[in-house]
Amino acid sequence: MAHHPPPASFQQSLPVPEAGYRTAIAIKHEGRMTEALVTFTLRHQEGTTATYAAPCPRCAAGEIVVPVEITADGGFAEAPACPALCLACEDALDAILEPTTGPGVGDEPGDRATLGKYLKAMTTRSWD
Repeated sequence: MAHHPPPASFQQSLPVPEAGYRTAIAIKHEGRMTEALVTFTLRHQEGTTATYAAPCPRCAAGEIVVPVEITADGGFAEAPACPALCLACEDALDAILEPTTGPGVGDEPGDRATLGKYLKAMTTRSWD
């Protein structure tokens, strides 16, 4: 049975966070997304797996890479599971969404002590 080549490209509509998002609160609570039509082009095929790539719809500098299983007739075994962002954009969003573990988090004992002194100074002044 002859194997047919996979499609040279395919398009996928992907939900992408709006470019204006700068804070975790905006991303978590507003959740505004835009639909981006992304064209994936065939990079190479090895056996029954074809690899497609497309520019990241958010930054246009990174790349989204998707492996797809190909059937004997050249079609997709199942719909490609395409990530919406390149790894750099995903890392940037993760950095915004995940709490940092380094110093200066805000629940450090020193920060609470400073806040306590500030509040004590404010309340002392109000009765002077």
